[in-house]
Amino acid sequence: MKKNFGKQTFMYPMPVLIIATYDEDG
Repeated sequence: MKKNFGKQTFMYPMPVLIIATYDEDG
């Protein structure tokens, strides 16, 4: 998941960050 996250962050830093934060928050 960390590897994929790194790749996704490079492709979509903003959306991934928002989704990750939203998913983590619930």
